Amino acid sequence: MKAVLISIHPQWCERIALCDKTLEVRKTSPKLESPFRCYIYQTKKKWPYKLLSKLPSFAWVETVIFGHGKVIGEFICDVIVPISVKYSDVNSHVALREFPLTCLTDKQIIDYLGNGVTGYGWHISNLKIYEKPLRLDNFFHACDKPSEANCSVCEETGKDRCKQLRHPPQSWCYVMEVNCNG
Repeated sequence: MKAVLISIHPQWCERIALCDKTLEVRKTSPKLESPFRCYIYQTKKKWPYKLLSKLPSFAWVETVIFGHGKVIGEFICDVIVPISVKYSDVNSHVALREFPLTCLTDKQIIDYLGNGVTGYGWHISNLKIYEKPLRLDNFFHACDKPSEANCSVCEETGKDRCKQLRHPPQSWCYVMEVNCNG
């Protein structure tokens, strides 16, 4: 079944793991009907964990802290909502109000999406942080053909899955669901 692998910077993974951030802002959204599964790939960017390091030692805390460059968990995206922020004078009048579900300010949303540009808020539900992070090579690009017809990669490999993931997506990509017992 088709799912999504989404790349998220460590500071936002920390906020997601703590359930502070329940809406992930993106410029695009998948052409999948909600609900669908999203796997969280934590980027390799260095981050001094401020909040998680104060928690008692749960197995998943180590996953987030040491999971750079790996898939640290998953969630169900049960709804996608349009998001847009617009100011007439972006340089001087942008409020630094935080949108609580996103953990982003007006200015951060405008800097990312553009002034008045509509983006998408992916709602995070049923969050699961793995006890052990998964490597990217556990994931395969989703086949673009219906289940009864194989694509050329499936035919070449003799498998009903497409090419194994070698590099993380810039933002997100379609993948095949995997059995994660983390």
